[in-house]
Amino acid sequence: MNPATVYMPSPRTRSAPAAGAEPAVSSNATSLVLAGLSVALLLLSSVDDGAFGIVIKLIWVLSVALLTVLDLGLAFGVYIFAVSLYSALFFEGLDFILQRPDNLALGLITAACLWRSFPRLGKWKRDAVVWSIMAFLLYAIARCVAGGASDYALSIFRRMYLLPFSFFLLMMMAALRTSELRNFKWMMAALGSYTGVVCIAERLDLAHLMLPPWLDLQRLNVSIGTGRSGGILMQPEWTGLSLGMIFALLIFDFPVKSHAARLFKRVAVALCVAGIFVTYTRAAWLAWLLVMGLWFWNICKKRQLFRREALFSRAVAAVVIVAVLLGFAVLPALVNRRIGDPENMYFRLNLWVAGLHMIADKPVFGFGVGQYAEQLSEYHEELGSIPFSSIGNEPAPAHNTLLTVGVELGIVGLLLYLNSVAQILGRAHSVDALLGRSRGSLVTALMMSYFVNVMFVSAHDLANNMLFYGCLSAIAGNSAVAALPIRRRAVKLVPVAAI
Repeated sequence: MNPATVYMPSPRTRSAPAAGAEPAVSSNATSLVLAGLSVALLLLSSVDDGAFGIVIKLIWVLSVALLTVLDLGLAFGVYIFAVSLYSALFFEGLDFILQRPDNLALGLITAACLWRSFPRLGKWKRDAVVWSIMAFLLYAIARCVAGGASDYALSIFRRMYLLPFSFFLLMMMAALRTSELRNFKWMMAALGSYTGVVCIAERLDLAHLMLPPWLDLQRLNVSIGTGRSGGILMQPEWTGLSLGMIFALLIFDFPVKSHAARLFKRVAVALCVAGIFVTYTRAAWLAWLLVMGLWFWNICKKRQLFRREALFSRAVAAVVIVAVLLGFAVLPALVNRRIGDPENMYFRLNLWVAGLHMIADKPVFGFGVGQYAEQLSEYHEELGSIPFSSIGNEPAPAHNTLLTVGVELGIVGLLLYLNSVAQILGRAHSVDALLGRSRGSLVTALMMSYFVNVMFVSAHDLANNMLFYGCLSAIAGNSAVAALPIRRRAVKLVPVAAI
């Protein structure tokens, strides 16, 4: 036997349900209704900062506590919704708990994951995915301590590394059931729909009618006055990334049966596409096109898996293509300005060249977490072949996540980061290839959506990081897999009958 393999029972040899088989969930309807109520309370909590708002937030936290018992996937989806609403209010510091109710929900979900994963902790102690993530986090923590990290640096560390990677481990060990992953997708469909509506409202100058009320504040919403929609994350790049990942979740491995559910899914997909378009973010457009190409490839290659949706797929594709062409015809000025804008590219090239100079100066261990923006002014200089672009008075991020990691954590940190990501993607893709209808394409689409975007923006947004790694952890920790023995350095999954 190859010790680097997870052995799965072959479908031909399963005469009885496995130990991790999907149990009947009689409370699914109740959980979905409670999740809808929780989202309504969450939106309502943003209206008032006084006693009424505090009461609503506490009731919302109670609803999340109930969801963690009934359906952990829904609870995590509601948490992602909350982070998307509230993360823009506070970036540095620990944040006042009652002003950021998602902090309390985070504690509840953490406790639930620990409770569910405790009986299985022993089986993970020799797993390569766990050790690779732990090695990277310990290294990043050591660099924070050694560099005397500021509040800004600690916030970057929590948003980019600590919470996303830690939650991947917790959610994977908690072993979400297939029904919980499915309900998590429904919550993301709701988030994508609402974000798409907000994006469209911004283009119609109706953002002041939407919740949360701070969408219309110039000091927070950087998209105001730019002709681009920032959505509830209030930044076009982050909103485009979020909608792109949700779009991938909805079109891959998400069959629905009832007419109402099918209609809601289609509306959510359409709103995600519309939202991506009006962010006018080139990276989001490119990532969407790549995901669509993968989707069409699957339809052509594995038509039998998509037989019931093939006609609808072609219809949606035709509508999308016509809509894009109309967009170029009706809004040529803004679209052409975004596609043919050399100044924005020169700005990024200036940042990237400065980052490469920083890496050359301190290649091994880097400058420390959060130090790129602090050091930028010393390394930003005239470039012979690239027009000089001013960085302004405010420190700018690197607009490239891998470059950010290389500058701040050095080559050692970059290699540990890439190893962790490769292990995560390898595990999730292996499980999805065996258990999912898309045969691994869902994980590939999520990877495309995330990494195409973060090559042009620094991944400082907690909501997107938690969404990406949360989806992968739910797939990698599927309860059908978690009930089986795990071999060291488990990357590949092979049916037992093939041994």
